[in-house]
Amino acid sequence: LDLAHLLKPEDKTKSEAPADQWSTLDQELPSDLFSGLEGALKFKIRRLRLFATELESVDLDAQLRRDHLKFVAGAEQGKMAVDIGLKPHDGEWHVALRHTAKVELGELIDRSRDPHDRSKSPVSIDADLEGAGKSLKQIFNSMRGHFTMLMGEGELSEDVSTRLPLGGVLYSVLQVVDPTSGREKRVRLECAVIHLDVSDGLATTPHGLAMRTKDMNLIGGGSLKLDSGEIDVEFKTAPRKGLGLSLAGVADRFIRLTGTLAEPTVGVNPRSALTHGTAAWLTGGLSLLFDNAFRRLTSSSNPCEAVQKSLTKKQ
Repeated sequence: LDLAHLLKPEDKTKSEAPADQWSTLDQELPSDLFSGLEGALKFKIRRLRLFATELESVDLDAQLRRDHLKFVAGAEQGKMAVDIGLKPHDGEWHVALRHTAKVELGELIDRSRDPHDRSKSPVSIDADLEGAGKSLKQIFNSMRGHFTMLMGEGELSEDVSTRLPLGGVLYSVLQVVDPTSGREKRVRLECAVIHLDVSDGLATTPHGLAMRTKDMNLIGGGSLKLDSGEIDVEFKTAPRKGLGLSLAGVADRFIRLTGTLAEPTVGVNPRSALTHGTAAWLTGGLSLLFDNAFRRLTSSSNPCEAVQKSLTKKQ
């Protein structure tokens, strides 16, 4: 099943969202949408092509019973799964999302579209989110739960990064610390760990964000607004052994991302910018800046292991 001809291609020249996008988020959803309806729908798809992705063994199962819509999807022989529940209650829509994946990026690329994309990395995702509201904006602003993504050693192209949760953030930062990425249109990493705690529509990083390349260790923190996609995230860098002169400008510096997930803006500073004049909504994700793990980031430490160890202690 090839959905490419049914979907409007992305226009990357547009720098702003349509003017009516935010008004659509504010519109109240009809609470009687499923009233009087019951049924079931199942699909089995051997191969599904969607944008730059090709999924195999896709199962889709939707069940509507007593105004409760339950949608379950799986792919890649059970390596990917999504479970969504949608139910009206007391004039609001209650949404629950559960997503898990443990895949190899290179196996998901649609080779008929781009046979030369060299992206590859083991990726695991675990997300558990829920929210309620009368409009999409209220649902986003009430979201709570967690999201975790772990990436292993490999390469990441710009095209594939846009299909990953927070992939644009990873790609933008790695572009700064990988001097060859500009001409090769891809970045290399040894590991990456992203964990977000979500409460009232605000995602924060109490355990930190971590990345590692062959030349640099990075650890950081910040916050993300779910309804608007606004971000303010900062990474501290520490050079590993054998640092070349081409990376001297970003060694022992702070890399800050602002803007939105769709269009992040990157800046390199000699000292932290987040601790000076930071917007109030960001402070929940900045505890890492004052944590010992942040201050002890060195050329020999492994930031991915540090963040994962912190997560393990939480559990």
